Amino acid sequence: MTSRNKWFILRSFFEYWLVRQQIATLPMPEMRAAPMTTFIPYIYSRAEIARILDTIPKGHNRMLVDDETFRTVVRMLYGTGLLV
Repeated sequence: MTSRNKWFILRSFFEYWLVRQQIATLPMPEMRAAPMTTFIPYIYSRAEIARILDTIPKGHNRMLVDDETFRTVVRMLYGTGLLV
């Protein structure tokens, strides 16, 4: 839960009591400005994805999972944006 979500939840709670005249004013500070983000996502090209998948060793028994299973997991992680 972000601080903005918490702020809105608390504000709703205090507005409930304000409407019922149980408090005189909202005891809420001003909402902070959202921080500037510098994250710029990188989107791999199809050629880069193909090179990544080609680096997975084929037929090696050192891996704990089958190479095709590992390729499928890499595709799923990239396609859905999931993190490991």
